[in-house]
Amino acid sequence: MQKRNLLIIILFLFTGTIGWSAERIRQNFDFDWQFRLGEQGIYKPVQLPHDWSIELDFNEEVGPESGYLPGGIGYYKKDFNVPASYKGKRVSIVFDGIYHKATIYLNGQEVDYHRYGYTSFETDLTPYLKYGGKNTLSVKVDHSEKSRWYTGSGIYRHVWMQVTNPIHVKMWGTYITTPRVSAESAIVSCVTTVANTSALTGEIEIMQRIVDAQGNLLHNENIYPHPPVNKTGEAASKLRKMIEAYQIEAISIGNGTASRETEDFINSQSFDRQIPVFVVSEQGASIYSASKIARDEFPDYDVTVRGAVSIGRRLMDPLAELVKIDPKSIGVGQYQHDVDQTKLKKALDQTVENCVNLVGVNLNTASSHLLTYISGLGPQLAQNIVNYRAENGAFGSRKELMKVPRMGAKAFEQCAGFLRIPGAKNPLDNTAVHPESYHIVEQMAKDLKCTIDELIADKELRRKINISAYITPTVGLPTLQDILQELDKPGRDPRKAIKVFEFDKNVRTIADLREGMILPGIVGNITNFGAFVDIGIKENGLVHLSQLAERFISDPTEVVSIHQHVMVRVMNVDYDRKRIQLSMIGVQQD
Repeated sequence: MQKRNLLIIILFLFTGTIGWSAERIRQNFDFDWQFRLGEQGIYKPVQLPHDWSIELDFNEEVGPESGYLPGGIGYYKKDFNVPASYKGKRVSIVFDGIYHKATIYLNGQEVDYHRYGYTSFETDLTPYLKYGGKNTLSVKVDHSEKSRWYTGSGIYRHVWMQVTNPIHVKMWGTYITTPRVSAESAIVSCVTTVANTSALTGEIEIMQRIVDAQGNLLHNENIYPHPPVNKTGEAASKLRKMIEAYQIEAISIGNGTASRETEDFINSQSFDRQIPVFVVSEQGASIYSASKIARDEFPDYDVTVRGAVSIGRRLMDPLAELVKIDPKSIGVGQYQHDVDQTKLKKALDQTVENCVNLVGVNLNTASSHLLTYISGLGPQLAQNIVNYRAENGAFGSRKELMKVPRMGAKAFEQCAGFLRIPGAKNPLDNTAVHPESYHIVEQMAKDLKCTIDELIADKELRRKINISAYITPTVGLPTLQDILQELDKPGRDPRKAIKVFEFDKNVRTIADLREGMILPGIVGNITNFGAFVDIGIKENGLVHLSQLAERFISDPTEVVSIHQHVMVRVMNVDYDRKRIQLSMIGVQQD
């Protein structure tokens, strides 16, 4: 999946008497509008962006300069509710583009006028809102004049509702320039304009951070495609708008209530491109959403939004997201509450640490929480790395780690090999080759009269390496084999690529099960006596230890692992007690 980076400025404002987070709540406002053309027209539902001219018949009298399509005067309106909790905040509407001469009304009162058709503008609604009740936003668009070219007519770009505190960064109030840029560094100049619509006075502190868009929450919205609300058409329209507006590349669905129905609903829609849909485990999402980590990440959102973000991030990078959750909350076996909890925690933490170190992390994007699982990095040192990165920009090399406060030689020795720097000047900084072994690779390249980049790119060159020539009293054959293996696939991720998984479409409830059915499933839990498999209904089925394989096994983990995709046969169904017996013997596995 292609990763796109976005420059985002997040600002926090504080006054001498009150502290406010100035992060904006930005909601898409493209949905549930009505439109009529002319005074005598009849309102009809539309979704923005909207161009009414393109819907009209060609008219030669209009002339070629307007594409033979008439303009006129159009009227838009939209009803919406504003929560009572917004009282005391500043609520505005941002129009990305209206062509043209737009007059804005709220609850029948004119609140703004914008003449120009090619510029965005913001309208403050705060003084005119009915908090806790229904409001009506109306827009009159006057395109009765002829144009020199085809411009379209109407609200032809997106609309947003923004909620900020009275002391806030002005809309388009951040101006960023880079007066000096080189291959090694850049100077970023950031000028910020702050507006104060309150009666408060005092000093204001502005903290500026530049972050990327991976995993950041861009927009959240509720849809209701299922009973009892059944707003299927509205949900489909909102879904298409969000996919278009945010260039969605994949959809993640939690495997909880109505996940099958939601998956079917999304797969039944037609989009302008193929959008893969994945159902991911919700285990531990509710624990994360109420945790301090989640509150720190999303202080302005409730637990439902935080949980949804966690489910989406698990698809993007499950390891980076799951490390935020206590392993005991994810489910680690039938006896987890019966053993010594201190020893269990130690064993689980060690397992998580081994996983993180095996995969490695991007030094320039990893959170402090993820970095704490890297060998040699404790909470304070991990935070120091993040702070250094914020103050000095991205790390250009692993050697630069030694400039981090409290980073000693021993800690560097332990952590360096697990930290990756994509795009580093030295290509070995994005591999699992430890800096103390760089000289070996450099010598190999020198002996072959090539650069390190050429050595990594050319497989034939690597075949010429006489590995035994580089064995020393401190560097043995296993180390050299590991180095060559890493050069074959630099920065390789040992995790397998994700696969789209589908349950049997004919099985929705336990009543649909029949003995002898062959069904796809996912291993959800493993016990001493077998494995529980999710087959897409409320109840999980049990594959007993004796039914996992034709050969004798003493431990289910010899055959299956958590979240493994398997094929199972239905052996027996107890409809009254809702118990399902499954078997994997004689069933072809993918």
